[in-house]
Amino acid sequence: MKALTKQETIEALKEVFDYEAHKESREVMVALKDNSDATFMVDKRYMERFEVIDKLQEFFTDKFIDGGQCRVDNITFVWTAFYIEDRKKAEE
Repeated sequence: MKALTKQETIEALKEVFDYEAHKESREVMVALKDNSDATFMVDKRYMERFEVIDKLQEFFTDKFIDGGQCRVDNITFVWTAFYIEDRKKAEE
């Protein structure tokens, strides 16, 4: 398995979810915190929750975030949100 930094993961996931093509229409939004953590929000009109999870599972099949994690938020009506963050932050 290949170890990725959080920054490498964020950049790769921007490509997986075609961020550049969808940011103007706000179908995919990325909020960076301290240039190391990120919140991704995918509009459900663009991609359903199960599709987001499928893409994440496929992406992480042979990769992991060194010292970090990808966490999918609880169900929301409009967005599927997931986070790239330090592993210890979620444990606190």
